[in-house]
Amino acid sequence: MSMEVKLDKNKLVPILEMMGYNTINGTDVWKKASENQDEFVFWGVDFKKNEIFKWVEDHREYDVPDDPAFMELKMLVENSVEPGGEPSADEPIADQSREDCQEGFTSEKNASPSYENDDTPDEKPSQIMDLIHGYVGNDVLEVFGDTGSGKSKFALTVAKEAIDSGKKVFYLDTERNLTEADIAGLKGCEYKYTPVIEEIDTICQKLPAVDVVIVDSIGFPILTSYARLSVKQKGDALLKLIAIFGDLKNWAYKNNGIVVVTNQPE
Repeated sequence: MSMEVKLDKNKLVPILEMMGYNTINGTDVWKKASENQDEFVFWGVDFKKNEIFKWVEDHREYDVPDDPAFMELKMLVENSVEPGGEPSADEPIADQSREDCQEGFTSEKNASPSYENDDTPDEKPSQIMDLIHGYVGNDVLEVFGDTGSGKSKFALTVAKEAIDSGKKVFYLDTERNLTEADIAGLKGCEYKYTPVIEEIDTICQKLPAVDVVIVDSIGFPILTSYARLSVKQKGDALLKLIAIFGDLKNWAYKNNGIVVVTNQPE
């Protein structure tokens, strides 16, 4: 099915990845094969040809209304694009190419803050914060892991070390994996709990001006209700998840801060 609007690869690829689609050698075709190994069938999005399709045996099919997988893909793709292929008015503009910037020039606003100890007696250096900053700078670090793999323990350790090193921390808990003792130990940290994705979305649009934001976790609220959602609601939920990540990246840039997000492999 050739689309009437231009498919936005940057917006769609993260959604396709979460749905189990992948590409080979970085081509413009993203595919997901049927779980039935007795049939050679897969569904795909071709960004070069600007179309979605179902591959059956040796050809592409573009109109398969009785195929739930194809209709789900079609709905998700249609919900993610704007008429004419133009980005929406409130969509953040992509970062300017490094080639457009003068070498060696760094504004004071964009300068990366030092996460080393400033010799204040009550503050301790944080090896974890230094390590995270060395990897991502003022940006988002996403940590994946299965349930029980220690993601929340890692997030709690990051929060405590950041606080001990004199940083202001905002902790958004969506799973209630922390005990009352854990929460009480986060002295000086702004802590908020909610499992509701709409509330999480609102909070991430209005994050406080702190040094470190922790979201534990981003995918769990959607996973708990995903199976009950309609096709359109699934598409809206995944798009909201992408929008939240955009808000977190924008916050990190504007506030010279670090965001640590935990997530499930699904």
